[in-house]
Amino acid sequence: MCKTLHGTLLLLAIFVLFLNFSHATAKRTRRGMEIFEKNFIDKNKLKDVYDVFKYLYNTHSADTYLSNIKNESFTMNIWGFGEIEMVKTKCRKIDSDFYKCSFQREFYNLKRTPGETMYYISLPGSVRCRKLLSKLDNCPFEEQTEQLKREICYFVLYPDYIEQNIHAVRFDCYTK
Repeated sequence: MCKTLHGTLLLLAIFVLFLNFSHATAKRTRRGMEIFEKNFIDKNKLKDVYDVFKYLYNTHSADTYLSNIKNESFTMNIWGFGEIEMVKTKCRKIDSDFYKCSFQREFYNLKRTPGETMYYISLPGSVRCRKLLSKLDNCPFEEQTEQLKREICYFVLYPDYIEQNIHAVRFDCYTK
């Protein structure tokens, strides 16, 4: 009987230790997931991403008119997902719009296929191009947008949770 009682007590002690250990592990895992639930991408960082995209979009566009973001939506989960609509404005594009533009980034790639353009920007940083950005803010959109080319761009932000910054962003634009 003594062996059975000691065996039962030993199993009970192991079970209590297991419960205590599993509770500590679950608590640590939960605390780690709180990092992913926290949205550190504020409006200024998102505005910088939009400004970088507007700069790249207008720089690489063969159109004679500037384009700007008309509609936008953004949702943050583990990654940030969004959608923007690029529409032609009434302002003509001239070389002086891009004069003294300082584009701070690590790397970007542009890939064009018929009907789709993909922009991949690593460490997007920001763009300092006051003349272009202020001109875009003041440019009215073309009224007959049904007849004009417009593009819907879906984007994904890849955040760096340790640095509390955006690691990369990818825009996939489709002509409508």
